Amino acid sequence: MSRFTKLFVTGCAGLLSLSLCSGLLAVDEGVEKQKPMTSEFIGVNDHAIRFKPKLNAPLIKDFMGINGHTFQMNASIYSPLVKNARDFHGINWDLADDSSRKTTFPIAANGTDWNIIYGSWLGSGMTVDVSLMIHRFTEKDWKNVEVDAPAYAKAFAEFFGPTKGNGLVSSIEIGNETKTYNDEFYLKVFKLMAKAIRDADPAIRILPASVQYRESSKYHRNVEVLRNDIDLFDVLNVHTYPFLKKWPSYEMTYPEHQEIEYLKSVKGIIEWRDKYAKDKEIWITEFGWDSSTQKPNPNGNWKDWVCVTDRQQAQYIARSYLIFAGMKVDRAYLFWFDDNDVPQLFGSSGVTRMGKPKESYWSMEQIQRLLGEYRFDRKIKETENVYAYAYVNGSDANEEIWAIWSPTGEDRVAEVVLNGFEGQVEWVKPMAVGRTGDWHGDVVYDDHISDKPNGGCKVVNRSQLKVTISESPIYVKINK
Repeated sequence: MSRFTKLFVTGCAGLLSLSLCSGLLAVDEGVEKQKPMTSEFIGVNDHAIRFKPKLNAPLIKDFMGINGHTFQMNASIYSPLVKNARDFHGINWDLADDSSRKTTFPIAANGTDWNIIYGSWLGSGMTVDVSLMIHRFTEKDWKNVEVDAPAYAKAFAEFFGPTKGNGLVSSIEIGNETKTYNDEFYLKVFKLMAKAIRDADPAIRILPASVQYRESSKYHRNVEVLRNDIDLFDVLNVHTYPFLKKWPSYEMTYPEHQEIEYLKSVKGIIEWRDKYAKDKEIWITEFGWDSSTQKPNPNGNWKDWVCVTDRQQAQYIARSYLIFAGMKVDRAYLFWFDDNDVPQLFGSSGVTRMGKPKESYWSMEQIQRLLGEYRFDRKIKETENVYAYAYVNGSDANEEIWAIWSPTGEDRVAEVVLNGFEGQVEWVKPMAVGRTGDWHGDVVYDDHISDKPNGGCKVVNRSQLKVTISESPIYVKINK
Protein backbone atom coordinates (compact mmCIF):
# COMPACT_ATOMS: atom_id res chain seq x y z
CA MET A 1 0.00 0.00 0.00
CA SER A 2 1.42 3.38 -1.00
CA ARG A 3 1.99 6.19 1.47
CA PHE A 4 -0.83 8.25 0.02
CA THR A 5 -3.22 5.28 -0.05
CA LYS A 6 -2.60 4.69 3.64
CA LEU A 7 -3.34 8.34 4.34
CA PHE A 8 -6.47 8.24 2.22
CA VAL A 9 -7.78 5.15 4.00
CA THR A 10 -7.05 6.78 7.36
CA GLY A 11 -8.87 9.90 6.25
CA CYS A 12 -11.84 7.94 4.97
CA ALA A 13 -12.40 6.59 8.46
CA GLY A 14 -13.92 9.97 9.17
CA LEU A 15 -16.58 9.19 6.60
CA LEU A 16 -18.17 6.69 8.97
CA SER A 17 -19.92 9.54 10.71
CA LEU A 18 -21.34 10.71 7.40
CA SER A 19 -24.33 8.52 8.14
CA LEU A 20 -25.39 11.40 10.35
CA CYS A 21 -25.75 13.49 7.22
CA SER A 22 -27.22 10.85 4.91
CA GLY A 23 -30.67 11.08 3.42
CA LEU A 24 -29.98 14.59 2.16
CA LEU A 25 -32.00 13.96 -0.98
CA ALA A 26 -35.26 13.48 0.88
CA VAL A 27 -38.54 14.48 -0.77
CA ASP A 28 -38.93 18.25 -0.80
CA GLU A 29 -41.89 19.36 1.24
CA GLY A 30 -42.73 22.97 2.05
CA VAL A 31 -43.90 24.32 5.39
CA GLU A 32 -44.93 27.60 6.95
CA LYS A 33 -46.79 30.62 5.68
CA GLN A 34 -45.03 33.94 5.89
CA LYS A 35 -45.73 37.63 5.60
CA PRO A 36 -48.17 39.76 3.61
CA MET A 37 -47.09 40.56 0.08
CA THR A 38 -46.41 43.84 -1.59
CA SER A 39 -46.36 44.08 -5.34
CA GLU A 40 -43.57 45.23 -7.58
CA PHE A 41 -43.37 45.02 -11.35
CA ILE A 42 -40.16 45.22 -13.33
CA GLY A 43 -40.93 46.94 -16.62
CA VAL A 44 -41.37 44.93 -19.81
CA ASN A 45 -38.76 47.05 -21.60
CA ASP A 46 -36.01 46.16 -19.14
CA HIS A 47 -33.44 43.79 -20.55
CA ALA A 48 -31.47 41.10 -18.79
CA ILE A 49 -27.99 42.28 -17.83
CA ARG A 50 -25.75 39.95 -19.82
CA PHE A 51 -22.18 39.65 -18.61
CA LYS A 52 -19.59 37.72 -20.51
CA PRO A 53 -19.05 34.58 -18.43
CA LYS A 54 -15.56 33.94 -17.15
CA LEU A 55 -13.98 31.26 -19.31
CA ASN A 56 -12.82 29.52 -16.15
CA ALA A 57 -15.81 30.26 -13.90
CA PRO A 58 -15.75 27.50 -11.26
CA LEU A 59 -18.55 25.07 -10.68
CA ILE A 60 -20.32 25.91 -7.43
CA LYS A 61 -19.15 22.62 -5.91
CA ASP A 62 -15.56 23.77 -6.43
CA PHE A 63 -16.32 27.33 -5.31
CA MET A 64 -17.63 26.79 -1.78
CA GLY A 65 -15.30 26.33 1.19
CA ILE A 66 -15.32 26.45 4.99
CA ASN A 67 -12.88 27.35 7.75
CA GLY A 68 -12.11 24.50 10.12
CA HIS A 69 -9.61 23.89 12.86
CA THR A 70 -7.33 20.85 13.06
CA PHE A 71 -8.73 18.02 15.17
CA GLN A 72 -11.84 20.01 16.16
CA MET A 73 -13.55 19.60 12.78
CA ASN A 74 -15.12 16.32 11.73
CA ALA A 75 -14.85 16.92 8.01
CA SER A 76 -17.49 14.31 7.12
CA ILE A 77 -20.17 16.49 8.73
CA TYR A 78 -19.30 19.45 6.50
CA SER A 79 -18.42 17.67 3.25
CA PRO A 80 -22.09 17.76 2.09
CA LEU A 81 -21.73 21.57 2.16
CA VAL A 82 -18.29 22.23 0.67
CA LYS A 83 -15.40 20.61 -1.15
CA ASN A 84 -12.71 22.96 0.19
CA ALA A 85 -11.45 23.31 3.77
CA ARG A 86 -9.10 25.88 5.28
CA ASP A 87 -7.01 25.38 8.41
CA PHE A 88 -5.34 27.84 10.76
CA HIS A 89 -1.95 26.12 11.05
CA GLY A 90 0.11 27.55 13.88
CA ILE A 91 3.79 27.23 12.96
CA ASN A 92 4.50 27.24 16.70
CA TRP A 93 2.79 23.84 16.84
CA ASP A 94 5.57 22.56 14.60
CA LEU A 95 8.47 24.63 15.96
CA ALA A 96 7.45 25.19 19.59
CA ASP A 97 9.19 28.42 20.64
CA ASP A 98 12.31 27.86 18.53
CA SER A 99 12.17 29.12 14.93
CA SER A 100 15.35 27.18 14.10
CA ARG A 101 13.93 23.85 15.29
CA LYS A 102 14.14 21.04 12.73
CA THR A 103 10.67 19.88 11.72
CA THR A 104 9.57 16.30 12.30
CA PHE A 105 6.63 16.07 9.89
CA PRO A 106 4.04 14.67 9.98
CA ILE A 107 4.30 14.97 13.76
CA ALA A 108 4.27 18.49 15.18
CA ALA A 109 6.36 19.55 18.15
CA ASN A 110 3.21 19.37 20.29
CA GLY A 111 2.43 15.82 19.14
CA THR A 112 -0.25 16.59 16.54
CA ASP A 113 -0.21 14.18 13.59
CA TRP A 114 -0.99 16.25 10.50
CA ASN A 115 -1.36 13.11 8.37
CA ILE A 116 -4.37 12.06 10.43
CA ILE A 117 -5.97 15.53 10.41
CA TYR A 118 -5.41 16.52 6.80
CA GLY A 119 -5.85 12.92 5.66
CA SER A 120 -9.35 12.87 7.15
CA TRP A 121 -10.21 16.13 5.40
CA LEU A 122 -8.96 14.88 2.06
CA GLY A 123 -10.64 11.53 2.65
CA SER A 124 -13.95 13.34 3.13
CA GLY A 125 -13.63 14.85 -0.33
CA MET A 126 -12.17 18.25 0.59
CA THR A 127 -9.11 20.06 -0.69
CA VAL A 128 -6.86 21.41 2.06
CA ASP A 129 -5.75 25.05 2.18
CA VAL A 130 -3.29 25.74 5.01
CA SER A 131 -2.97 29.24 6.42
CA LEU A 132 0.43 29.34 8.12
CA MET A 133 0.06 31.46 11.24
CA ILE A 134 3.46 33.11 10.94
CA HIS A 135 2.52 35.87 13.36
CA ARG A 136 2.97 33.33 16.18
CA PHE A 137 6.60 34.40 15.81
CA THR A 138 6.99 38.15 16.14
CA GLU A 139 9.92 39.82 14.40
CA LYS A 140 12.10 39.45 17.50
CA ASP A 141 11.10 35.79 17.96
CA TRP A 142 12.77 34.68 14.74
CA LYS A 143 16.32 33.63 15.60
CA ASN A 144 17.49 34.03 12.01
CA VAL A 145 14.57 34.76 9.74
CA GLU A 146 16.67 34.56 6.55
CA VAL A 147 17.44 30.93 7.36
CA ASP A 148 14.54 29.75 9.53
CA ALA A 149 11.57 31.00 7.48
CA PRO A 150 12.60 29.38 4.16
CA ALA A 151 13.75 26.21 5.93
CA TYR A 152 10.32 25.73 7.49
CA ALA A 153 8.49 26.55 4.24
CA LYS A 154 10.67 24.16 2.24
CA ALA A 155 10.17 21.30 4.71
CA PHE A 156 6.40 21.85 4.79
CA ALA A 157 6.04 21.95 1.00
CA GLU A 158 8.26 18.95 0.42
CA PHE A 159 6.37 16.82 2.93
CA PHE A 160 2.74 17.81 2.24
CA GLY A 161 2.85 18.96 -1.39
CA PRO A 162 1.75 16.86 -4.38
CA THR A 163 5.08 16.71 -6.24
CA LYS A 164 7.48 15.21 -3.70
CA GLY A 165 5.24 14.76 -0.68
CA ASN A 166 2.01 13.00 0.27
CA GLY A 167 -0.29 15.43 -1.56
CA LEU A 168 -2.44 16.37 1.42
CA VAL A 169 -2.04 20.15 0.99
CA SER A 170 -2.89 21.91 -2.28
CA SER A 171 -2.40 25.55 -1.24
CA ILE A 172 -0.47 27.53 1.37
CA GLU A 173 -1.18 30.99 2.74
CA ILE A 174 1.91 32.78 4.01
CA GLY A 175 0.17 34.39 6.95
CA ASN A 176 -3.45 34.84 7.90
CA GLU A 177 -3.73 38.30 9.49
CA THR A 178 -0.16 39.35 10.17
CA LYS A 179 -0.86 41.29 13.37
CA THR A 180 2.40 42.90 14.59
CA TYR A 181 4.31 42.69 11.30
CA ASN A 182 4.86 45.91 9.41
CA ASP A 183 4.81 45.93 5.62
CA GLU A 184 8.59 45.72 5.26
CA PHE A 185 9.01 42.75 7.56
CA TYR A 186 5.96 40.93 6.21
CA LEU A 187 7.23 41.30 2.65
CA LYS A 188 10.62 39.96 3.73
CA VAL A 189 9.11 36.83 5.31
CA PHE A 190 6.68 36.38 2.42
CA LYS A 191 9.42 36.45 -0.20
CA LEU A 192 11.66 34.09 1.74
CA MET A 193 8.91 31.54 2.24
CA ALA A 194 7.29 31.89 -1.19
CA LYS A 195 10.58 31.29 -3.00
CA ALA A 196 11.25 28.25 -0.83
CA ILE A 197 7.79 26.81 -1.54
CA ARG A 198 8.17 27.46 -5.27
CA ASP A 199 11.50 25.67 -5.34
CA ALA A 200 10.27 22.77 -3.21
CA ASP A 201 6.96 22.15 -5.01
CA PRO A 202 5.78 24.43 -7.84
CA ALA A 203 2.42 22.62 -7.87
CA ILE A 204 1.37 24.17 -4.56
CA ARG A 205 -0.63 27.35 -4.96
CA ILE A 206 0.68 30.24 -2.87
CA LEU A 207 -1.39 32.98 -1.26
CA PRO A 208 -0.22 36.02 0.67
CA ALA A 209 -1.85 36.99 3.95
CA SER A 210 -5.19 38.79 3.78
CA VAL A 211 -4.99 41.89 1.57
CA GLN A 212 -7.11 44.97 0.99
CA TYR A 213 -6.83 47.98 -1.31
CA ARG A 214 -6.24 50.38 1.57
CA GLU A 215 -3.59 51.12 4.19
CA SER A 216 -2.23 48.08 6.03
CA SER A 217 -3.51 47.14 9.48
CA LYS A 218 -3.01 44.20 11.83
CA TYR A 219 -5.84 42.47 9.96
CA HIS A 220 -4.60 42.90 6.39
CA ARG A 221 -1.74 44.07 4.21
CA ASN A 222 -2.15 46.79 1.60
CA VAL A 223 -2.16 44.85 -1.67
CA GLU A 224 0.30 47.38 -3.11
CA VAL A 225 2.98 45.76 -0.95
CA LEU A 226 2.93 42.86 -3.41
CA ARG A 227 3.09 44.89 -6.62
CA ASN A 228 6.70 44.01 -7.44
CA ASP A 229 6.44 40.34 -6.46
CA ILE A 230 3.41 39.15 -8.38
CA ASP A 231 5.27 36.10 -9.67
CA LEU A 232 5.56 34.76 -6.11
CA PHE A 233 1.84 34.16 -5.54
CA ASP A 234 -0.98 32.48 -7.44
CA VAL A 235 -4.05 33.70 -5.55
CA LEU A 236 -5.01 36.94 -3.81
CA ASN A 237 -6.43 36.40 -0.33
CA VAL A 238 -9.36 38.50 0.94
CA HIS A 239 -11.22 38.63 4.27
CA THR A 240 -14.45 40.58 4.35
CA TYR A 241 -17.12 41.01 7.04
CA PRO A 242 -20.40 42.97 6.79
CA PHE A 243 -19.90 45.31 9.73
CA LEU A 244 -22.44 48.10 10.03
CA LYS A 245 -20.79 49.22 13.28
CA LYS A 246 -17.56 48.32 15.04
CA TRP A 247 -16.82 48.30 18.78
CA PRO A 248 -18.69 47.92 21.04
CA SER A 249 -21.62 46.35 19.16
CA TYR A 250 -19.85 44.88 16.12
CA GLU A 251 -23.25 44.86 14.46
CA MET A 252 -23.36 43.07 11.11
CA THR A 253 -25.98 43.61 8.44
CA TYR A 254 -27.21 42.10 5.17
CA PRO A 255 -24.65 41.60 2.40
CA GLU A 256 -26.09 44.00 -0.20
CA HIS A 257 -26.17 47.01 2.16
CA GLN A 258 -24.86 49.99 0.21
CA GLU A 259 -23.08 51.71 3.10
CA ILE A 260 -20.77 48.89 4.21
CA GLU A 261 -17.40 47.72 2.87
CA TYR A 262 -18.38 44.07 2.56
CA LEU A 263 -18.68 43.85 -1.24
CA LYS A 264 -16.70 47.02 -1.91
CA SER A 265 -13.58 45.46 -0.40
CA VAL A 266 -13.82 42.53 -2.78
CA LYS A 267 -14.45 44.79 -5.77
CA GLY A 268 -11.38 46.83 -4.88
CA ILE A 269 -9.16 43.75 -5.00
CA ILE A 270 -10.80 42.61 -8.25
CA GLU A 271 -10.00 45.99 -9.82
CA TRP A 272 -6.40 45.82 -8.60
CA ARG A 273 -6.01 42.25 -9.89
CA ASP A 274 -7.48 43.12 -13.28
CA LYS A 275 -5.01 46.00 -13.59
CA TYR A 276 -1.79 44.44 -12.29
CA ALA A 277 -2.18 40.66 -11.98
CA LYS A 278 -4.71 39.45 -14.53
CA ASP A 279 -3.76 35.78 -14.36
CA LYS A 280 -4.23 35.52 -10.57
CA GLU A 281 -7.25 34.06 -8.82
CA ILE A 282 -9.07 35.68 -5.90
CA TRP A 283 -10.22 33.68 -2.90
CA ILE A 284 -12.36 35.09 -0.12
CA THR A 285 -10.96 33.03 2.74
CA GLU A 286 -13.11 34.54 5.49
CA PHE A 287 -16.66 35.91 5.63
CA GLY A 288 -19.59 35.19 7.90
CA TRP A 289 -22.10 36.17 10.59
CA ASP A 290 -22.63 35.38 14.25
CA SER A 291 -26.01 34.01 15.34
CA SER A 292 -26.46 33.12 19.00
CA THR A 293 -29.43 32.06 21.13
CA GLN A 294 -27.76 33.61 24.18
CA LYS A 295 -27.75 37.18 25.45
CA PRO A 296 -24.42 38.79 26.39
CA ASN A 297 -23.60 39.40 30.02
CA PRO A 298 -25.09 42.86 30.77
CA ASN A 299 -22.05 43.64 32.92
CA GLY A 300 -19.41 42.13 30.65
CA ASN A 301 -17.18 43.46 27.90
CA TRP A 302 -19.62 42.26 25.24
CA LYS A 303 -22.78 43.72 26.77
CA ASP A 304 -23.45 45.86 23.67
CA TRP A 305 -22.72 43.11 21.14
CA VAL A 306 -25.37 42.50 18.47
CA CYS A 307 -25.83 39.42 16.29
CA VAL A 308 -28.23 38.29 13.58
CA THR A 309 -30.88 35.59 13.96
CA ASP A 310 -30.38 32.01 12.79
CA ARG A 311 -32.71 32.69 9.88
CA GLN A 312 -30.81 35.81 8.86
CA GLN A 313 -27.50 33.98 9.08
CA ALA A 314 -28.86 31.31 6.72
CA GLN A 315 -30.17 33.95 4.31
CA TYR A 316 -27.05 36.10 4.30
CA ILE A 317 -24.62 33.21 3.90
CA ALA A 318 -26.62 31.80 0.98
CA ARG A 319 -26.88 35.20 -0.67
CA SER A 320 -23.17 35.84 -0.17
CA TYR A 321 -22.16 32.63 -1.92
CA LEU A 322 -24.50 33.48 -4.79
CA ILE A 323 -23.17 37.05 -5.05
CA PHE A 324 -19.50 36.10 -4.76
CA ALA A 325 -19.96 33.51 -7.50
CA GLY A 326 -21.27 36.34 -9.67
CA MET A 327 -18.14 38.39 -9.12
CA LYS A 328 -14.69 37.61 -10.48
CA VAL A 329 -13.98 35.45 -7.46
CA ASP A 330 -12.77 31.87 -7.69
CA ARG A 331 -13.45 30.52 -4.20
CA ALA A 332 -15.15 31.56 -0.94
CA TYR A 333 -14.56 30.04 2.51
CA LEU A 334 -17.15 30.63 5.22
CA PHE A 335 -16.03 31.41 8.76
CA TRP A 336 -16.85 29.21 10.81
CA PHE A 337 -17.74 25.51 11.03
CA ASP A 338 -19.03 24.95 14.61
CA ASP A 339 -19.62 27.17 17.63
CA ASN A 340 -20.49 26.91 21.32
CA ASP A 341 -23.22 29.57 21.18
CA VAL A 342 -21.02 32.18 22.86
CA PRO A 343 -22.59 35.69 22.66
CA GLN A 344 -19.59 37.67 21.42
CA LEU A 345 -17.82 38.45 18.17
CA PHE A 346 -16.93 35.23 16.31
CA GLY A 347 -18.28 33.19 19.22
CA SER A 348 -21.33 31.94 17.32
CA SER A 349 -20.28 32.00 13.64
CA GLY A 350 -20.68 28.26 12.99
CA VAL A 351 -23.17 26.55 10.72
CA THR A 352 -23.47 23.95 13.47
CA ARG A 353 -24.01 24.78 17.13
CA MET A 354 -22.31 22.34 19.47
CA GLY A 355 -22.42 19.77 16.69
CA LYS A 356 -26.09 20.27 15.72
CA PRO A 357 -27.02 21.89 12.38
CA LYS A 358 -28.22 25.49 12.34
CA GLU A 359 -30.46 26.80 9.56
CA SER A 360 -27.38 28.04 7.71
CA TYR A 361 -26.10 24.46 7.47
CA TRP A 362 -29.15 23.54 5.40
CA SER A 363 -29.13 26.66 3.24
CA MET A 364 -25.53 25.81 2.30
CA GLU A 365 -26.29 22.13 1.77
CA GLN A 366 -29.10 23.12 -0.58
CA ILE A 367 -26.82 25.31 -2.71
CA GLN A 368 -24.31 22.48 -2.98
CA ARG A 369 -27.05 19.96 -3.81
CA LEU A 370 -28.94 22.07 -6.35
CA LEU A 371 -26.17 24.19 -7.84
CA GLY A 372 -23.07 22.08 -7.31
CA GLU A 373 -22.78 21.10 -10.99
CA TYR A 374 -23.66 24.62 -12.15
CA ARG A 375 -21.59 27.77 -12.59
CA PHE A 376 -22.50 31.45 -12.61
CA ASP A 377 -23.55 32.64 -16.07
CA ARG A 378 -25.18 36.07 -15.90
CA LYS A 379 -27.12 38.61 -13.89
CA ILE A 380 -30.78 38.69 -14.89
CA LYS A 381 -31.47 41.68 -12.66
CA GLU A 382 -29.60 43.49 -9.91
CA THR A 383 -31.36 46.47 -8.33
CA GLU A 384 -32.07 47.72 -4.82
CA ASN A 385 -35.27 45.64 -4.85
CA VAL A 386 -34.37 42.37 -6.53
CA TYR A 387 -31.32 40.23 -7.29
CA ALA A 388 -31.74 37.52 -9.94
CA TYR A 389 -28.73 35.48 -11.07
CA ALA A 390 -28.58 32.65 -13.61
CA TYR A 391 -26.37 29.59 -13.20
CA VAL A 392 -25.84 27.16 -16.06
CA ASN A 393 -25.21 23.43 -15.90
CA GLY A 394 -21.52 22.78 -16.48
CA SER A 395 -22.26 19.95 -18.89
CA ASP A 396 -25.54 21.09 -20.46
CA ALA A 397 -26.05 24.75 -21.40
CA ASN A 398 -29.79 24.13 -21.87
CA GLU A 399 -30.26 23.67 -18.12
CA GLU A 400 -30.32 26.76 -15.90
CA ILE A 401 -31.17 27.53 -12.32
CA TRP A 402 -32.15 31.06 -11.41
CA ALA A 403 -31.55 32.26 -7.85
CA ILE A 404 -33.78 35.19 -6.94
CA TRP A 405 -34.19 37.18 -3.72
CA SER A 406 -35.05 40.49 -2.10
CA PRO A 407 -31.81 42.29 -1.07
CA THR A 408 -33.39 44.73 1.37
CA GLY A 409 -32.93 43.27 4.85
CA GLU A 410 -36.55 44.18 5.66
CA ASP A 411 -38.40 40.82 5.73
CA ARG A 412 -39.92 41.90 2.45
CA VAL A 413 -42.07 39.66 0.25
CA ALA A 414 -42.93 40.87 -3.25
CA GLU A 415 -43.98 39.79 -6.71
CA VAL A 416 -41.57 40.62 -9.52
CA VAL A 417 -41.53 40.06 -13.25
CA LEU A 418 -38.18 39.23 -14.81
CA ASN A 419 -37.18 39.48 -18.46
CA GLY A 420 -34.82 37.22 -20.35
CA PHE A 421 -36.79 34.04 -19.72
CA GLU A 422 -36.93 31.28 -22.31
CA GLY A 423 -37.86 27.65 -21.93
CA GLN A 424 -39.95 25.75 -19.39
CA VAL A 425 -39.94 25.80 -15.61
CA GLU A 426 -39.24 22.37 -14.15
CA TRP A 427 -39.40 23.24 -10.43
CA VAL A 428 -39.31 26.04 -7.86
CA LYS A 429 -37.72 25.61 -4.43
CA PRO A 430 -37.55 28.08 -1.51
CA MET A 431 -34.47 28.26 0.73
CA ALA A 432 -33.97 25.20 2.93
CA VAL A 433 -33.69 25.81 6.69
CA GLY A 434 -33.84 22.32 8.17
CA ARG A 435 -34.94 18.72 8.10
CA THR A 436 -37.79 17.11 9.96
CA GLY A 437 -35.09 15.28 11.96
CA ASP A 438 -31.71 16.62 13.06
CA TRP A 439 -29.96 15.15 10.01
CA HIS A 440 -32.63 13.13 8.17
CA GLY A 441 -36.16 13.55 6.95
CA ASP A 442 -37.99 15.90 4.63
CA VAL A 443 -36.62 19.32 3.78
CA VAL A 444 -38.05 22.19 5.82
CA TYR A 445 -38.24 25.50 3.95
CA ASP A 446 -38.46 29.19 4.70
CA ASP A 447 -41.62 28.98 2.71
CA HIS A 448 -43.43 32.06 1.44
CA ILE A 449 -44.88 30.34 -1.63
CA SER A 450 -46.58 27.11 -0.47
CA ASP A 451 -50.07 28.57 -0.90
CA LYS A 452 -49.34 29.76 -4.45
CA PRO A 453 -49.92 27.76 -7.62
CA ASN A 454 -46.67 26.46 -9.15
CA GLY A 455 -44.64 27.75 -6.26
CA GLY A 456 -45.49 31.39 -6.94
CA CYS A 457 -43.89 31.15 -10.37
CA LYS A 458 -45.79 32.01 -13.54
CA VAL A 459 -44.71 32.33 -17.15
CA VAL A 460 -46.10 35.71 -18.21
CA ASN A 461 -45.15 35.33 -21.87
CA ARG A 462 -42.35 33.82 -23.95
CA SER A 463 -39.72 36.13 -22.41
CA GLN A 464 -41.02 37.00 -18.93
CA LEU A 465 -41.26 35.12 -15.67
CA LYS A 466 -43.27 36.25 -12.63
CA VAL A 467 -42.00 35.08 -9.22
CA THR A 468 -42.67 35.73 -5.55
CA ILE A 469 -39.50 36.64 -3.66
CA SER A 470 -38.41 37.23 -0.08
CA GLU A 471 -35.17 37.72 1.84
CA SER A 472 -34.58 33.99 1.41
CA PRO A 473 -33.43 33.00 -2.08
CA ILE A 474 -35.72 30.89 -4.24
CA TYR A 475 -34.35 28.60 -6.94
CA VAL A 476 -36.08 28.11 -10.29
CA LYS A 477 -34.99 25.29 -12.60
CA ILE A 478 -35.42 26.20 -16.28
CA ASN A 479 -35.01 23.90 -19.26
CA LYS A 480 -34.48 25.69 -22.55
